[in-house]
Amino acid sequence: MGIRDVKFSCERESKASPEKVWKILSSWERTTEFWKGTGEITRTGEDTFQVRFAFPGTAKMRILLDKPGMSVTEKYLSGPFKGTKRTTITTDNGSTRMKTEWNVVLSPMLMFGKSSIQKHFNEGTENALKRIADTSEQTP
Repeated sequence: MGIRDVKFSCERESKASPEKVWKILSSWERTTEFWKGTGEITRTGEDTFQVRFAFPGTAKMRILLDKPGMSVTEKYLSGPFKGTKRTTITTDNGSTRMKTEWNVVLSPMLMFGKSSIQKHFNEGTENALKRIADTSEQTP
């Protein structure tokens, strides 16, 4: 792993059906509702988006939906970091699990804040998965 690499994963269980979780997770329009690090997201093409983060910075990304595999991949193409954030939904003994895996490379400018950035990303991911789980469980 390189000095600028950020790799980690978070998992969360939901009592909701995989379909309810998928409906939330696959809706780019609801991104800012759950992922508080994303301040604004604007569609610029079929699967491309411009993102303004809650911190000063913007990025271009592509969102790839794999409904059969129940995964959403955000591929960050430019901005303060490049790489992927993939969230996958699985079922295990009747429960629905979400797993988000980050694999990004920070820009040289952010390299020296790597440990605090990774901690912030990790906390934000845990909170987002909790919000998604809570909302999916409350959805009729």
